[in-house]
Amino acid sequence: MARYEICAQKWIDLSQWDYGVALLNDCKYGHKVSENILDLNLLRSPSYPDPQADRAQHEFTYALYPHTGNHIVGGVVRAGYELNVPLRSVLGTPQQSHHPSSLSLAHIEAENVIIETVKKAEKSDDIILRLYEASGATTRTTLTFDREINTVWRTNLLEEPEQSLDHQQKSVKLTLSPFEILTLRVQF
Repeated sequence: MARYEICAQKWIDLSQWDYGVALLNDCKYGHKVSENILDLNLLRSPSYPDPQADRAQHEFTYALYPHTGNHIVGGVVRAGYELNVPLRSVLGTPQQSHHPSSLSLAHIEAENVIIETVKKAEKSDDIILRLYEASGATTRTTLTFDREINTVWRTNLLEEPEQSLDHQQKSVKLTLSPFEILTLRVQF
């Protein structure tokens, strides 16, 4: 419906119920879709406000990702993250545990809920997690940590606590609305 350009991060998808194709990229945000054509805007050359805007050497990665089903069934969100955040190996000593997420700080059960950000809080040693629901469905899930939780707060984007959440020793049950962005403040 956008006449000229639409913005998207990591991917754009053109699908029907049984088949689709996504255009993935690691740093470009402008796209155009016209009938069966996906277009990725690689450079901009405006003369205002910066007459030298985008006039330099650029490096980027993109990929065409055909898939079955729509973007949800086809795993397009995951493919976009795999292109943008490639697997890294780190030399270390594994802990003695049978839990598959034992080397992770946090694990979310629902595949359609993405842990987008994990960082130290701005004004304390608490941990901030930002999650979002990616498929447009109300989702009930469990967020599990690798250590015991002291407190969990739902916060606003400024990390100010808004609601204390009930939790078990290492986990908290969450409900996210379609496409909801949720920020949590966790004290271990």
